[in-house]
Amino acid sequence: MSLPFAYFHPESEGKLTWHCNHDSQGKITSLFRNAAVEGPDSRRICYLDTVEDAVKTRDALVNDGWLVLTPPKVVTKIDGQERPLNRKEKRWLARKLEKDVRKKDVKDTKNNSSAS
Repeated sequence: MSLPFAYFHPESEGKLTWHCNHDSQGKITSLFRNAAVEGPDSRRICYLDTVEDAVKTRDALVNDGWLVLTPPKVVTKIDGQERPLNRKEKRWLARKLEKDVRKKDVKDTKNNSSAS
C-alpha cells in the first residue's frame, strides 16, 4: 500500500474526514478534519513515523465503517462537447487561477490591515 489515503465517516455526511500523505518536508502527515466545527478545533494534525502506521490507522478506520473519499470528477465542456483541455487551454486556465488567487490574497490582506 502506498500513500495518499483519504477516508470519511458516512454518518457525519462527509464532514468528518481523514487524509494522510507526505507533506512538503517529506513527513507522513495525518489530518483529521471536522467541517462541522469552526476554528482550531476543526482539525487534528499529527506526524506518523512509517507508512505502516498510516496503514494501521486506515485499517482501524475501515473496520469502524469509514469509506474511501473519492475526489470529484472534473468535466470540461468546450463548445458543448466533453473533451480534455489542450495545452494552450490548460496554460490559460492556470494563469487565470493564479491571477484570481493573487487578487484574493491582496484583497484579504487589505481587509485584515484595515480591520486592525
